[in-house]
Amino acid sequence: MLEKIKIDEYITQNYETVKADETLGKALGKFEKGVEVLLVFHDKKGYIGVVTKRDIVRSRLDPRRYKIESVYRHAPKLKKDDNVFRVVALFLENEVQYLPVFENSKILGVVSIDSLLKRLINSSIANLSAKDVMSKDVITVNENEAIGRIIRIMKDQNISRLPIVDSK
Repeated sequence: MLEKIKIDEYITQNYETVKADETLGKALGKFEKGVEVLLVFHDKKGYIGVVTKRDIVRSRLDPRRYKIESVYRHAPKLKKDDNVFRVVALFLENEVQYLPVFENSKILGVVSIDSLLKRLINSSIANLSAKDVMSKDVITVNENEAIGRIIRIMKDQNISRLPIVDSK
């Protein structure tokens, strides 16, 4: 059921773009207009990540001297047909609040973890039980398993997390 929910309905336009070599002060000025997130672009590399007002303030760097490239966060690109499971996994793995949605090289908008979770909670997802969304064939390893073997299992099975169980 959840696999069928696509993120294209969660996309907003509350973003602006900035160049990585612009000052933090210039970025702060864009946030004064009510923008939630800035998508950061490098002249040669193209899209490289996101920056929020919180990132800049927490950095405690002089906004007149430092550039956006010193505080931005890598945030992978989404596609409009990505499902909710993939999107939530990317939010967790990358520890970001916003992910951009692209179609080829065109920006379609951004998805925020807050708005996504609020809308999911208010939808039929709130009525699901754990058995509706749990993984049924869980791959596990015990605590004595070699790290190399664990990494191989994760790569072979295309999984990002692996429960470790007590061998007792």
